[in-house]
Order: sequence, then C-alpha cells, then structure tokens
Amino acid sequence: MSVEPLLNPYYERVKVEADAWAAMIYGLDERMTKRNVKANFTYMNAIWASHADEEAYRKMVDWHHWVFAFDDQFDEGPFKEDAYLAQREIDATIAIMTDEHPPIPNESCPIRHVFQTTWKRLSERADPGQQERWIKNYKDYCTGLIRQVEIQKTRKRLTVDEYIDFRRQSIGAMPSCSLVEYACGITISQSVLDHPSSVECEKISADLVFLVNDVLSLRKDLELGVEHNLILLIKNQGLTDQEAVVLRYVEGCRNIALDNLYWSYKSGRYLKDEGPLVRATRILNLPA
Repeated sequence: MSVEPLLNPYYERVKVEADAWAAMIYGLDERMTKRNVKANFTYMNAIWASHADEEAYRKMVDWHHWVFAFDDQFDEGPFKEDAYLAQREIDATIAIMTDEHPPIPNESCPIRHVFQTTWKRLSERADPGQQERWIKNYKDYCTGLIRQVEIQKTRKRLTVDEYIDFRRQSIGAMPSCSLVEYACGITISQSVLDHPSSVECEKISADLVFLVNDVLSLRKDLELGVEHNLILLIKNQGLTDQEAVVLRYVEGCRNIALDNLYWSYKSGRYLKDEGPLVRATRILNLPA
C-alpha cells in the first residue's frame, strides 16, 4: 500500500470526456458538475486499470459514475430505510442485464440508463463466463445493500464479524474484481478463481477498501448520521478513538485498495479541500 501507483496513459483525455458525459446524462448544474469533476472517478480507475486500453478504461470510469450515484441512494437517499423501494430498484437494475431488456431512455431514468450503457459495453467484449461472474458479484453487492437498509431501518447492533461480512458485500469491491479480466484483456478459469487463495485475495481487497473508506469518511458519516462505519462500531464497544482506528494491514489485491486510498484523498468526496493535509498530518478533525 506504500508504493506510488501507475496511472493509465489515457487519463487526461478520458477525464475530460467522461466528466462532460456524466454532467450531460445526469443533468448536473454548475455546482454539481464541479463537484463531480473534483470527485475524479477517472483518477480512481487510472490506478487500478493502469494497463487497460482506452475503451475499457472509459467504460470503467462510466461504471463508477453509475455505482456512486446508485449507491448514494442507499446511503443517504430515498432507499436508506425503505427495503421495498430498495429491492424494487435492485430488481429493475438486475433485469437490465438480459438480452431482451428494452433500451432505457436517459430522460426516464438517468442512473439506469448509465448502467445499461456500461453493461452493453461489457457484454460486447467479455465472454459468457466473465459476464456470469460479474452478474454474480453484482447480485452479491446488491444483497449487501439490502442488508444495509435493514440494518439502518432496525438500528440493529452488529458484532465486528457481522459488520465485516456485510461490508465485504456492500462496499462494491467484488464487482470491481470481476472487471479486472475485462480491463486487462485476460481470461481466468473459474477453477482458478474458486481457489481458496483467490477467494481470500478478493476478501482482503474488499476489507482494505472498506477500512480506508470507514476511516476517511468518518467525519461525513457523523455529519449525515450514517451508522455503518467500523470505527463507530468499535467505539460503541467502549474503545477510545485511538483504539478504534488501530486497524490491521494485510496483503491482497493491492491496486484496487490502493486506488481507493489515493482517490479518497484527492477527490474531495469526503475531505473536500483537506485531503492533502489529512494525508500529510494523519489528523482528521471531527465535528463537535
């Protein structure tokens, strides 16, 4: 996690094109357009897809423009505590990944439209096995989102092990792992992916992603009343802030976790303009 990441050579060009496209599709006003540009999903993908060709790289950037908009609906939007609406949206999205699904006009539902365009591009290049794996991991991610909604609605207190299990699903790292084949232009047999070492590698990657997320998003989560955060969970067990932030480091799918770390400092999504300062000082000021 301490290495300097490589960047995709198409970063500059893809960023301009992808940000402009997202602003148009989502109908963003000037303020939200600037916010999206600063979020810099292109930078995130430039690290973990550093060797992808321009077409694959752009597809992954567009997918992340989708997944963050989609996921925010469950974190702080209309599905936060409404399991019925959440499941209905998930079912509608899963249905898109079928050959017979009709085109979705951008005007009717921009988020579903973006997902459909990314699925179409994936299915044109990925073989059936890759598509099947991606659908499976996407469904697992959605299962995590539904679990999150139920936890938020019932205010259920989780153990650390229960929390880690559900966050591995809801953080969305597994669908990203499935895109590695697509990004790198490679094919891996299912037997290799089912090997315990591969499974453990994916789990560790997801763990690193949500650990970084939970530490750096702590202030935002406190401000918004978001409770699914490991630091808050550990604090509720009677530990101090310092004890709660002492997290173990493990080795795994380094690039996916590494991009999340660097992007979180750079994008402004959680830390606004303070990313470089927080990274340099390792101090995160919390609301009183």
